[in-house]
Parts: sequence; structure tokens; C-alpha cells
Amino acid sequence: MIALRRIIGICVLIFLVGVFQSVFAFAEVTWDLSSSEIDTAEVDSVVEVGEIRVEESPVSLYTRVLRGETFHRLVRQEFPPSAFSVADVLEKLPGASIVRSGMEGALTSLSLRGALSSQVLVMVNGSPIALPGGTPIDLSLFDLSTLEAVEFVTGISYGSRAIGGAVNIITGAEEAEEPASLIERAKLATGSFSTFRASASGGRRGESFASSLFIGAFHSDGDFSFASRGTETHKRVNNKSNRLNLLYAQNSWDSKSLRKVSYFASLLRRGVPGFAEFPTPFANLTEGFFSVGFNGLRVADDANRWDREFAAAFQGSFIRFTDSDPLLGGDIRARTRELDGSLEVSLYRDSGERVTGSVYYNQMLASDYGNPSRLSARLSVSDSFDLGGFSVSPLFAVNLAEGLPTVLSGGISFERRLSNTLWLNGSVARMFRYPDFAELYYPSVGFVRGNPDLRSERANLAEVGFQFTQERLEASVVGYLREQENSIRFVPISAYALAAVNTGEVDVRGIEFALNAELSDEMSASFSGGYTDSRYTASGIELTQTPKYKVLASLRTKLRKWEASASYFRESSQSADLFGSLRVPSKEIVNVEISGKVKGGVFRLGIQNLLDKPAYDFLSMPLPGRYLEASFERRF
Repeated sequence: MIALRRIIGICVLIFLVGVFQSVFAFAEVTWDLSSSEIDTAEVDSVVEVGEIRVEESPVSLYTRVLRGETFHRLVRQEFPPSAFSVADVLEKLPGASIVRSGMEGALTSLSLRGALSSQVLVMVNGSPIALPGGTPIDLSLFDLSTLEAVEFVTGISYGSRAIGGAVNIITGAEEAEEPASLIERAKLATGSFSTFRASASGGRRGESFASSLFIGAFHSDGDFSFASRGTETHKRVNNKSNRLNLLYAQNSWDSKSLRKVSYFASLLRRGVPGFAEFPTPFANLTEGFFSVGFNGLRVADDANRWDREFAAAFQGSFIRFTDSDPLLGGDIRARTRELDGSLEVSLYRDSGERVTGSVYYNQMLASDYGNPSRLSARLSVSDSFDLGGFSVSPLFAVNLAEGLPTVLSGGISFERRLSNTLWLNGSVARMFRYPDFAELYYPSVGFVRGNPDLRSERANLAEVGFQFTQERLEASVVGYLREQENSIRFVPISAYALAAVNTGEVDVRGIEFALNAELSDEMSASFSGGYTDSRYTASGIELTQTPKYKVLASLRTKLRKWEASASYFRESSQSADLFGSLRVPSKEIVNVEISGKVKGGVFRLGIQNLLDKPAYDFLSMPLPGRYLEASFERRF
């Protein structure tokens, strides 16, 4: 049984630390708008319990944050140097590990704080997303230009799948600063491995509305040569990928309300290269995803009345795999589709109380798993109050799902201002994850099988950290401990078959840090990283897809009309199999970029893996080497 005593001990320690006020501090400018009119000049924010925190950049109405939870927000202007993909941006999060199988266009997923991709809740505009069967969302479905911001939160306010945390991908092309034509900018780019991009975007803006439209296409051959760890040279083929993206977003507001409507669609077709010794030159995978969402906020006229939020989303996804000439057997054709809907209503008051009700429906259609469906619901109640110098936010939730036991979850987060520049924050939570359709219903044919008897994963989480800020310096550090029960993995059950099973208890502990500094008006620097130790409690074997440490340092400077940046990334080796005997080598990458205004537009030149260091994916297969991309954006 998971030991709660350690978590309780951490809570006691946190409160003792809070007694000793320090010379450090963390402050965040906050305007409480719950009982006043909305400033239409600042229509975006991060929703907290009982208030809207207005940021300098457009907000999200989308991300639930209890006071004291770990929270990171990256807006478009803060994306790391030489970031060409969504994965490149998410990799900047201190506890993130990107699971890649190639360059952009190849299968790419996100792991956080030692949690598998299936244990991380990924959302688009506040609505949970996944591919059919609960397959973790493929980050290659997104064009980087469709992102307005990326937010990470511990995830206490969310239901199933947020064991490792919750990441919210907020879509939105750059909005027009004034009334503009439908198409106001166009971009062309070309890069290594026969890579091409083309996109066009535009929008309109008025006194009470703003809209944006984005259309983009991506192509890459992706094939590359590599030297094996001996002397033989191989070529990894069938890496071609093609992607289409469409995005439309509209915001409208008045003195008491804010509304957001968004539509996002992506279609991606790519080759599946297989292994170096066993290539699959005729295998192809097609993925498609769309999301239609509406979010609204209505501020009450009276501070004693309830403010209201409403969110609705309708999503669809499909996967199709074909191999006309496999190494074994005949022609392979498989497909699966899923439709998902969600509805959420939230009421809250300035005094801190919040009540949120959510309903979700998932339906698979004509898939190899059959046609399973799931209706689930969640009711959560939270509050925010002061206690002994601490701001405390408890949350309790009841989670219901068709065909599965009722799950109680929740937690408590807290923060305390220690000085003008330092805040102490932390949280303790009980979290969970329902088994996915793929884990429950994978056909019992071939070498992979589902398991309808799986139990829900459970986890206890404790974290504590400090956040510090001055005019030109921001820093944060957080330590965390997570103990999991009933972890679900696909493991060998015989010499010829893998099946989903509850593998027992897992211990994860780690520390994350981030430092951002403005060295001058023209130069800024950042340094972030983390250490994670994750292993099975009984055997001590490390979890796969989890590097022990990572560090990322970057430097950015302005030179008149030009900007130059450089970054250094290092990630430790990690386990590549269930027994800890195979390891993926460490990864070390240097990226550089220069961009500037030229006649008629903006030119950008970026180089990833400047030193052409060898890198490997989570199965210890080689990844492409140096990548160069040049782009030109014309504004009309």
C-alpha cells in the first residue's frame, strides 16, 4: 500500500518552512475583476479560483489553477530559439520529456515528471484531447504557427489522466492589431531533408471582437543516412510526411462577458520506417483530428452573486494504418475512429467558492476494438481562504464513469508570501486515470492484447516550491513526490504476446528549476532543467521514456533590426525496455537562429543540432542529424 506518511510529513515540513520568512519573494501582478467590469483592452487571462488573472498577453479562460499549484505559461514571444515544432516548445518545460521517433511529422508525444504519455492530460483550448482508443495525442498534428500559448499546471482541478500534470495547448493565429484584410501575412520555408512549409493567416479586429484565420501545409521526405554503433552505414527510409492545418478563432467581449469560439483541424499522413534491420518501406499511417470549441465567461453584477463560465467542445479523430508489402503475412489495413464531446459549467464567487460540473462522452466507431463508448461525469467543489498566513485552496471531486467504479479525487494547495519578492507554494493531491479503450479492448489477436479487467491507476502527489521575481529576474524551484498504484503497462505475458496489465506501485521524485533574466534592454537569458528518479517500487527498475536529468540554456540578443539566439540542451540516458537492460544514450544539442526585418517581410534562419551530434529515440533508434531551415514571412 502506498505510504501516505511521507506525504503528510512533507505537508508539515512545508508549513514549518512558511514560518521563516526570507529575503526572497515572488510577486505576480493580479487584478481581481470578479466584481467589476472586464477591461476590454486585456481580454485574455488565466482563470484562478475566484478571479481572473490578467496577463500581458491574451489569456486563456481555459486553464484551471488553484492558488499554490505549479504553473508555467509560454506565450508565442517566449518560444525557445530554433523552435520549428510544438515538441520543440514543450521541451522547454522543466519537467517535460519529448518522445520522438524522427523529425517533425514523425510520431511525437509528451512525457511529464516521470509519467508516461498516457498519464499526461493534454488539452486544446481547455478540452481534453486524444487519438482513438485513448492513444496519446501526436504533437506532430500541430503547426507551431497555430499556437498562441502553452500552459502547464499540476492538474488537481482536472479528472482522469492528469497524474503527471495537465498541458493546455491554446490555439490562435496572430491577431490583427487593427482592421485588416482576410489574408495579411504569408510564409514560405524550406529546410533539410527536402522539407517545405507554406502558410497564410489573417484576421479582423474591432472594438468588441477579434478573429484570426490560419491555413498551413507541411511536407518532408525525412529520409537520412546514419552510422550504426559499429562501422556499417544504413539509410532510414519511408519517413515522408505531409500535413494540412486549418484554424479559425474568434473572441468577442463587452463590459461583463467574454466569448471564444475556435475551430481546429489537422490531417497528417506519414511513412512508418520500422527498424533499421527490419525496414517497412510500404507502411503508412494517416491521422486526422478536428475540434470545435466554445468558451464563455459572464461576470455577475453583484460581488455576492456567482460569476459563470461555460465550455463546450466537439471533437473527432481517426487513425488508418496500411502496409501493402509487410515483412510477414499479407496486406495489412487497419483503422479506428472516435467522436468525443464535453460540456462544463462552472460557478464561482469573489469570496473563493467554486462549483464545476463536467460531462464527457466518448464513442469509438467501426474500429478494430469494436464500438465501445463511455459516458463520464465529474463534480468538483473548491474554495479559497486564508489560514495562519497561508492562502489555502482545497478541492474535492466525485468522478463517475460508465462501467467503472466511482473515484474520489482532490487535494489542497497553498501559498504564502514570504517577502516582497518571494512566495512559497505547494500542493498535496490524490489523482487517478481510467483505463483507455485501447488498454481494455485491444483485439486478442496477434501479439498485442487488451485486458478488460484493468483497474484504474491511482496516485498520491506532493510538491513544494519557491517562486522569486524582481524587475529583470524571475526564478522558481519545485520539488515533487508521486507514488502510483496499479500502473498500466503493456508487458510480455508469454513468448509471443504483450498485454495491458496493472504492474504495481511506482515511486517518482524529482526537482525542477527555471531562471529567466533580462541582462540588458537588448539581451535576455534563460536556464531551466530538472532531475527525475522514477522506478518500480518492488524491483527498483527504472521507468522507460524518463531521462534522469535535463538542462536547457538559451541566450537571445537584439542587433538593431536583427535578433540572434542560441540554446544548449542536454538530456541524460534513459531506459529503453521493461527490464532496464537497454538504454537510450544521452542527447546533447546546440541550436542557433538569426532573424530580422528585410525589405517586405521577416527572414529567419535556424539550425538545430548545429554540431550534428548523434541522437536516438525512446527505442534507441537513430534520429536525424543537423537540420537547417530558412523562412520568409511577408506582411501585406
